[in-house]
Amino acid sequence: MKDRPTALFAFNVPMTLGCLRAIRECDVKCPEELALISFDDLEWFEFTHPSVTAVVQNAYELGAGAAQILANRLAGKLTGPPWR
Repeated sequence: MKDRPTALFAFNVPMTLGCLRAIRECDVKCPEELALISFDDLEWFEFTHPSVTAVVQNAYELGAGAAQILANRLAGKLTGPPWR
């Protein structure tokens, strides 16, 4: 490929694992030739080769926040977007 990407941003663990497999199969050096970042985290990412940089999301806090927004909306306390 003429203009190869320098980084990949995977949106979840399955995509990240697929990227790791493709990186290995294509014999690309990571992170020297290609950086890989995951928007999801697994505790064992640090043990993979290459190790994976991850944006950690707290699933409990995300769920609790979503439930609170839903409860407020159902109670009529929230009518617009929740980020206002």
